[in-house]
Amino acid sequence: MVRQMTEATSEDVLRTEVHAAWDLWPVPDPADLQTLADEWGVKVWTAFAGVPPLEVDIGSSEFLQCTPLLDLPPPAAAAYLGTYLLSFLHSATLQRNTGMFYDFTTRAHLLVCLQNENFWRTCLIPCMFPRARITVRNFVDYLIHNQEFFAVIPEDLTAMRRFALALT
Repeated sequence: MVRQMTEATSEDVLRTEVHAAWDLWPVPDPADLQTLADEWGVKVWTAFAGVPPLEVDIGSSEFLQCTPLLDLPPPAAAAYLGTYLLSFLHSATLQRNTGMFYDFTTRAHLLVCLQNENFWRTCLIPCMFPRARITVRNFVDYLIHNQEFFAVIPEDLTAMRRFALALT
């Protein structure tokens, strides 16, 4: 069944939630992003440094090659998690419409982060604003609901859900 273009998808709804939750998030201090320059180079660092989380160019090669969330200071990782959620949702829309997606590296990175108990304990739980916590929990529910479409391993989703419940 082909959906009409005016029909809102779960990706559209979540994208709106991410925008609402991260719209006023403070820009992390560029000094907190030094690991980006050290590990990925200055071009990648400049793609993030001083850039609000929702304004990072998620289509750029600098973004699409970068997997920093586990290495950044927790407040910076929490801020840029919104960027990675948006990237996933944008690519998921493309995947629904064409069967193809382009964000292999960043998608895998996001899923690994959301399976990582330490990431939740040190980054998400203490550093997230309440609206962002709800959005992350809704994103995990979205993954669970679409686990076959995204081919996410059930055990990984169980861990994500357990961590997401701790956000309440």
